[in-house]
Amino acid sequence: MFQTAYSLLSWLLNGGNQKDGFLPAAFPFLVAMLGLSLWYLFLKARKPMAPLPPGPLGLPIVGYLPFLGFDNLHLVFTELAGVYVPIYNLWLGNKLIVVISSPSLVKEVVRDNDIAFSERESPIAAQIITFGTNDIAFDSYSSPSWKHKRKILASDMLSSANLNACYDLRREKVMEMVGDVYENVGKLIDVGELAFRTLTSLIGNMVWGGEIQGEQRTIVESQFKKIFAEIMVFLGKPNISDIFPSIAWFDIQGIERGMKKIRQSFNEFLDSVIEERIKKETGEQKSDVLQMLLDLHKNQDSPSSLTMNQIKGILVNIVVAGTDTTSGSTEWAMSELM
Repeated sequence: MFQTAYSLLSWLLNGGNQKDGFLPAAFPFLVAMLGLSLWYLFLKARKPMAPLPPGPLGLPIVGYLPFLGFDNLHLVFTELAGVYVPIYNLWLGNKLIVVISSPSLVKEVVRDNDIAFSERESPIAAQIITFGTNDIAFDSYSSPSWKHKRKILASDMLSSANLNACYDLRREKVMEMVGDVYENVGKLIDVGELAFRTLTSLIGNMVWGGEIQGEQRTIVESQFKKIFAEIMVFLGKPNISDIFPSIAWFDIQGIERGMKKIRQSFNEFLDSVIEERIKKETGEQKSDVLQMLLDLHKNQDSPSSLTMNQIKGILVNIVVAGTDTTSGSTEWAMSELM
């Protein structure tokens, strides 16, 4: 081995004295490549960059991460906004983070320039629970599949005709909730739990109809409460693997393992509901969201077709977003009224 390396080195060094020498022929090319590389680096260094807002200094490699901690991030960001301005930057690892805390700036970002800020990296937890970002919330805005899925959601599922068709069902569920409150006058009432049960029942009827009934429905609703709470915790928890992808396979905080366990439970439930619906397709056709998605899945040759993972991703968005956010808002509204 050493003899081979020595022979190769001798051939290169003595190439100028040989008729078929390598260096005499390659030397001009190497010099040209080196010159072009240096010129490219020079132009890149002179290229103007947009000025960044002010922000705290961090440490090499880790940035400002050691000073943030993992609890009460909103309080840390609020404190930094008071020190600097309502818009500031900080580095977490090699990722640049820009924080805004002014209502006018938030409006400018999410309303006036929403397209410019729409692209973002999906956290690992979101990629897992949405079956590989096959949903709408975390899929890339520039992806053709995102535009297709959003069109299905906006034009078909949430159309005025479909929402009006569910009016009686929504009214019935709200009246049931009000009835529960009247029956427990003088007793402690968990408003968040009551709102969650109502929304789970309502959305379940709208999405997969009457596939789950009786005692099974009660069990599913109680399990959903726990599952959805865990999903929101994992989605909102800062993940070191998102900041340093090179060490993501260690899963130091166990977020990936925990979310995969939740997805497995949720996937088993979705599979059971879908299989039950497919078995009954020979009978009376339903007109709920699940049937609409399955009809699109059948037409694989159509450009509007959906894969099974896309169906599950959309269902995750509808069920999780339609229950947790609304029940939380209801609970906060009641606490403010009291």
